[in-house]
Amino acid sequence: MPGISEKNFLYKMFSALACGVKGIMFWQYRAERLGCENNLSGLVNIDGTPKMVTALTADIGDLIKTHKTFFASAEPVYDRIGILYDLRSDMISRIESVGPGQWDFDTEDGTPGVYKHNFQGCYALLRDMHLIPQLIDSRNLAENIDKVDILFVPELFMPSHELLDILEQFISEGGKVVADSGFALRMENTWLNYPWPGGNGQRLFGCKVNNRTSCRYQLRKGKNIDLIASGFSSELEPLSPGTFPLASWDDGGYAAVGNEKSLLIGTAFGSAFLNGNSPGIAELLRKKLGNFLPKRDLPEKLYIRQLRSGEKYSTFIFNRSIKDHVVHIENKEIKISAGETIFLPPSQQIE
Repeated sequence: MPGISEKNFLYKMFSALACGVKGIMFWQYRAERLGCENNLSGLVNIDGTPKMVTALTADIGDLIKTHKTFFASAEPVYDRIGILYDLRSDMISRIESVGPGQWDFDTEDGTPGVYKHNFQGCYALLRDMHLIPQLIDSRNLAENIDKVDILFVPELFMPSHELLDILEQFISEGGKVVADSGFALRMENTWLNYPWPGGNGQRLFGCKVNNRTSCRYQLRKGKNIDLIASGFSSELEPLSPGTFPLASWDDGGYAAVGNEKSLLIGTAFGSAFLNGNSPGIAELLRKKLGNFLPKRDLPEKLYIRQLRSGEKYSTFIFNRSIKDHVVHIENKEIKISAGETIFLPPSQQIE
């Protein structure tokens, strides 16, 4: 934690609590020295004297103890929106796209693997749209699919047949799936299996991938959408009646196609958003899914999360903007300064 500010430290701690963790462990590996633990990054100074985070960790510990019964039983309040995590796809990405060093688990540009970067970006995109998605492991999808109406599936590189069957049944029962052109590039082995999307993907999305090209040396921009492709870009072709193009690349190829139940985007839209060059992705999702997405009138970069246990709720307010704001929660007007995090203790009301 070298150089971390008080506001950023509290943001990290309360973010974990707001996601439903049942405790926080503070750990200092060993005394400060040159190496991994330098820059005074521990909980105390090199001579054992306290510093800013020392008092804050004590305060957070006291807060958890005060509400320990609530935190032990509380669960996060989510929208009926999910993001699918798939271990097989993550492992394929790790094998193919990490850096050159012996212990290098980052890509050459420093991002934590193609899959993880896109996955993180998908969450950041939905967070900045003031949505509250739940993360679902593909190994547990069957027992959790009924918790969502919309499922985001970033770069599902190598799905199992069982997983594809669950997605098809989900769509047949009225669920909606949003994916990118990394969907089912492989099936039961690590070889690329064209045509794409593989498996039952063409049935799920009503389209096929005509070509998929690297964007490493040549940017590909959207024509009628504020989008710059990230990693790869794909040209999509609608196949089924009721599936229509929703966005195009600057050369006229289709960048996104959709129908009533699914949307396929021709690039890693999470990474494109996280790279800061594709605000049009949120606009596309609002246009396609607007009637099914919760609407929250909140300032940009201000997020609200809640925990629930029985009839009691606690509220976390995160202001990650550079402006002060006023929000109304539980019939109260709450002022929150730039970068501040506020915790409202458990109460009987929720807004």
